[in-house]
Amino acid sequence: MKKKAFYFPAVVAAVALFFALCSSAHAQIPQFQTLVGNATLQVGRSIKQLPDSGYIVAGYRGVTPNIDVYLVRLNAIGNLLWTSSYNIGGDDYAYSLDITADGGFIITGSTVNPNSCTHNDVFLMKTTNTGVLVWTRTYGATAVEEGSCVQTTSDGGFIVSGRSNSFGAGDYDAFLLKTTSTGVITWWKSYGWASADLFQSVQQTTDGGYIAGGATFSLGNAKQSLIAKVNATGDFTGGGWCRIFGGAQDEGIWSLRQTRDGGYITAGFEQSYTPTTDAFIVKFSALGGVLWNHTYEHSSNWDEFLSVKETCTGELIFSGYCRDVGFAGPNAHVVKTTSLGFPIWGRVYGDNTGTDYAWEIIQTSDGGYAFAGQTGMTVGFGNTDTYVVKMESITGTSACRDLGIIDSTNIWTLTADAVLPAVSRLVSEFPIVASRIIPIDSTLWCYSEGAIYTNPCPVINGLLQNTQDKYSAPGVVAEFARADAQEQIMFKQSTVEAGQLRVVPNPVENGSSFVLEVSAIAGEATVTITDMLGKTVYEHVYTQPNVQEGMNIATSGWNNGTYIISVKDATGVRTTHIMLRR
Repeated sequence: MKKKAFYFPAVVAAVALFFALCSSAHAQIPQFQTLVGNATLQVGRSIKQLPDSGYIVAGYRGVTPNIDVYLVRLNAIGNLLWTSSYNIGGDDYAYSLDITADGGFIITGSTVNPNSCTHNDVFLMKTTNTGVLVWTRTYGATAVEEGSCVQTTSDGGFIVSGRSNSFGAGDYDAFLLKTTSTGVITWWKSYGWASADLFQSVQQTTDGGYIAGGATFSLGNAKQSLIAKVNATGDFTGGGWCRIFGGAQDEGIWSLRQTRDGGYITAGFEQSYTPTTDAFIVKFSALGGVLWNHTYEHSSNWDEFLSVKETCTGELIFSGYCRDVGFAGPNAHVVKTTSLGFPIWGRVYGDNTGTDYAWEIIQTSDGGYAFAGQTGMTVGFGNTDTYVVKMESITGTSACRDLGIIDSTNIWTLTADAVLPAVSRLVSEFPIVASRIIPIDSTLWCYSEGAIYTNPCPVINGLLQNTQDKYSAPGVVAEFARADAQEQIMFKQSTVEAGQLRVVPNPVENGSSFVLEVSAIAGEATVTITDMLGKTVYEHVYTQPNVQEGMNIATSGWNNGTYIISVKDATGVRTTHIMLRR
C-alpha cells in the first residue's frame, strides 16, 4: 500500500464532499410517498437503505388465516420491485431487520412457534438480498418470548433484544440474545425484577458491548423507562450500568442510539411531567448520567417518538406519531433537532383520514431521510398499508400528502429538562447485577432450526400509483405497466452512467471487507481512500482485469466513520463514500 503525503487542500476537499453528501445532496434523489398493500393488513416496521440507494422494509401482513412476515423492496425513487411473505408458524410478526455481512437481510420478531412449545417464540430469519430464504431459527420455552430488535454485530453474528416470561425473576424479563452468523446461540441473558421488564431496542457500542432500552413495571406503580449498558458477553462487569427513570405515570423507551460523543440518546414518551402524553427524549453520558431531557407536544393530546438516529452532521432525527386535536386519528410525524435536542423542524405526514405511524427512520445516502410505517389513508387499499416516505433534509418536505408545517413556537411546545435527576427516578443504587443467565437444556428450551418458507418466489402485491411526473431524477427512466386484475406493477429502470462506482456492502462492519465495483476504466486506475480529515488509509493501482473482477478491500485497522473513495484514471476522478460501523 502506497502512502500519500497529507496536504491541507485534501482536507478541504474531503470536508466539502462530506457536507455535500450530508446536506446539499438532498436534490439528487426525488422525494416520494409510497403505499404498498391490498385489502388486508400490511405494516412496515423497519427500513434500511441498500447500496443501490433503494430500500428494504420488513413488517407483517394479513394472509388468511394468519399473519405472515413480510418484506418489501423499493427502488431509489419509491417504486415497488418485489414483495415476499413468509410463514413460520401461526401468526408471525416482524419488528426489526438489518443488513447482514453478505448483503442479505436478518429479521426478528415473534411467532406462534411450530414446535412443541405452547406460546410465542422469538424468531430469526435470514434471507438473500432478493428475498430468498436461507434459514429460520426460533428460540423459546414454555411461555412467551418476543424479539423486538436485531442488529448485525462486528463479528458477523447478531444481537437480539426482547422480552420473555419463561425465565427470570418474575413476570416478563428483558433479554438479550447473541448468536453466530447462522443463528446458533452464543449466549442468552435476561434482566429484570419481580414485575414486567422488556427491551425494545439494542445497539452494539463502540467498545464491543451493548446498549439496550425499554421499560419496567418492577420499581413503582407505573411503567418506567429502562436503559442498560452491558459488556460483550451481556454482563455488567467492566463498566456496565443500569438506569431506571420516570415519575408517577407511564414512561417508556422505543428506540436508542449511541452518539458520536460516546453518550446515548433515547426516544419514547412520558405522562408524568406534562398534562398530556408527550414525546420524550433523554440524553445520557457514556457512564449513564442524565445530561438533559426534553418533552415535545405537537398541539395534540398524544405524541410518541418511536425511532431516533443521529445524522452524519451531528443533529438528531426522530419519527413517531401525533394525535392532534381535530385530527381523525394519529398521523405520522418526524422531528429534526440540534444535537442538544432543540427543534429545527417538524412535519406531519398523512391525509388525516386514517391511522398513520412512522415506525423507523433512517438517514439516506443523499443526506435526506426516509421512514417506514403504516397508514390507513382512504386513498390506499382499504385496510392498513405499508407506508414509506422519503423526504429532503432542510425542511422535511416530501412529494405529496404532507401535512407538515415548519416548526414554530405556536406549533411545538418544548419543555426542556422536565425531568431533573433529583426528581426523576434515576436510580444508580438499584442492583445492576439483575442479569439471569439462562441454562439452555432440552427440558426447558425449544430451539428450531428448520427452514420454513411458503412462497419460494417473490410475490408482487401491487402499489398505489403516483403519476410518473412526480419522479424526476437525472439519468433515470421509468416505465410502468398496470395489470388491474392482479394489481401488479412492473418497473423498468435505467441508470447507466459511464464509470459508475458501487460499494457493497455499505455500510460495512468495522474490520470486514467490502467490494468496490467500477463499470469501466481507461487504462489503469488509482484507488485512494481517505478519512474525513484527509488521511489516506488505502491506495492502490488497478488494471482493467482487476476492475472487472471487483476490488476487495479490507478495513482492518480503520476507525468507525465515513471515508471518501476516489478512482482516478485517464478520464478523470470519480468519487463515492463508504461508512464503517460496529
